[in-house]
Amino acid sequence: MKDDFVYVDEVVPGIRWDAKYATWDNFTGKPVDGYLVNRIVGTKALCAALEKARDKAESLGFGLLLWDGYRPQRAVNRFMSWAEEPEDGRKKSRHYPNIDRPQMFEKGYVATKSGHSRGSTVDLTIY
Repeated sequence: MKDDFVYVDEVVPGIRWDAKYATWDNFTGKPVDGYLVNRIVGTKALCAALEKARDKAESLGFGLLLWDGYRPQRAVNRFMSWAEEPEDGRKKSRHYPNIDRPQMFEKGYVATKSGHSRGSTVDLTIY
């Protein structure tokens, strides 16, 4: 791992995560290249920002759930090659029922140059 990168859960207590791209439960239907464990990786600067967001969320009675963080370029490359493969009806109906694979890029749901690859971007929700 790069020097400035850490596992977010080791630096920001109380954060929950479910790194779907490390599992079979994602729009590709299998673990994505570059995701080795079901944990979120990010920069130390990202963790400082997440601590503030976590504190604010907790003050309002909520918590943070992270879905994704650092995304290696090989994962982005895998998404692009996946878009060229034949449709899988089961994954399509669950993850992208109203569009075709190439439209995921056209509509900006998946980027060919991902901000996640810098390590300071996360996908999150509140609970």
